[in-house]
Amino acid sequence: MWWMMQSKKKEILTLIENLESLQGEIAPVDRQRLSKIAKIASYFVVLLSCFYPSLWVIGHILFNQSRCPFDSQNLDMKSTIIPKIAYEYGSAYVNHYVYFTFTTFYLLICLIVANSLNDKKRHRIQAFRLYKNVLKMFEDIEDTLSPFMLFLFARMLAVFFLFIYQMLYAVRLRNWPLINMSIPYFFINAVLMIIIVLSTDRVQKKTDKFRLSLYQYIELNSILNGEHLRILEDWRHLKLTAWGVFAIKKSVILATGAWLFTYSIAFLQFPS
Repeated sequence: MWWMMQSKKKEILTLIENLESLQGEIAPVDRQRLSKIAKIASYFVVLLSCFYPSLWVIGHILFNQSRCPFDSQNLDMKSTIIPKIAYEYGSAYVNHYVYFTFTTFYLLICLIVANSLNDKKRHRIQAFRLYKNVLKMFEDIEDTLSPFMLFLFARMLAVFFLFIYQMLYAVRLRNWPLINMSIPYFFINAVLMIIIVLSTDRVQKKTDKFRLSLYQYIELNSILNGEHLRILEDWRHLKLTAWGVFAIKKSVILATGAWLFTYSIAFLQFPS
């Protein structure tokens, strides 16, 4: 994901600059709240990035536990703890920090756009200007960040798939420490997926509601105005997807849960 972000660096910076057009629509109280959320989120990124490698280092010290069955890189590190610590924290940036940072960045964008649409009295011209800015933001988010979202969800599904495999592997071999170390990372990714989906779904619904509210500014004798008619078709652009593969809505959570259940049952059919 780091290389993908480098290739889209210019577009991401442009997206951040375009967010400034929405600052005037956010109330001071909401702006302060968003600032606090951003600070707390940055602390959580560092904490979560250090949590997982620390978990495996503790598991190595207490249980002499490696990341079986796939982590063959650790097989020659059991004799000393120093290479283990260096490996875990050295790989934390690549494996976790960039991943959590992008997730937080996407969530903050959704919060900023959603808060700019909070109900308040606006002049007709101001409302339509805000709508155009938000519509442009949706297009920029979709063009710039949707490939990252596909990678993000693919990574989460890989984590869930690995968790199912590790759980069955640990239960059959009675390797209880492996279960204890796999559950927290699964839980973190599950919570992040739910938060991302709910936040993205919320901003889409809120923007569509704002689009429909614009009809109060349309006079009867101007209903055939081309600009007003375009509002009827803009719902197609007010959606956020994972690179066009699927729309990020609440149904994604249900589909992921069904996928986990199906593959869990399938894995149980394999003999020990």
